[in-house]
Amino acid sequence: VESRCHLLHSGSGSARLRFQSVSTGASHSCGVTTAAAAYCWGFNFFGFLGDGTFTDSNVPVLVFNQPGGLLGVLIADVGNLIDTGTLDQGGNGLLGILGAALASIQNDRPSSSKQLNAFINAVEGLINGGLLTAEQGQALIDAAQSIIDQLSG
Repeated sequence: VESRCHLLHSGSGSARLRFQSVSTGASHSCGVTTAAAAYCWGFNFFGFLGDGTFTDSNVPVLVFNQPGGLLGVLIADVGNLIDTGTLDQGGNGLLGILGAALASIQNDRPSSSKQLNAFINAVEGLINGGLLTAEQGQALIDAAQSIIDQLSG
């Protein structure tokens, strides 16, 4: 899949992005380029795009490679589960937990880590309750743990 777009960080002109994988939902999509960079585009409710904003974009925007940006990708992953009908509109409580983590990530990292641990516990509950498959849940848990590791590093 190729996309020709204007990149926010490149100023004027355009660049060609070549994606090795793309995940699409009803309101936004995310992809990983062959250069291993993550981009998202579409509706940015709850920061689904992972670029640190709540601004919608019809072209791919670079996902920040920092805990806040990675948290945005995790929010996007939950958003995709909402879009497919796997989870309810609040992500069965997951979006609220991630929202609290996002709100504190810049100035209160211990609080964000605590929220992400609560997220992991909630995901385990959704797996045990049959709302998420083990594979879906483990992907969310692994992503949350990666962010916790960055916050404590």
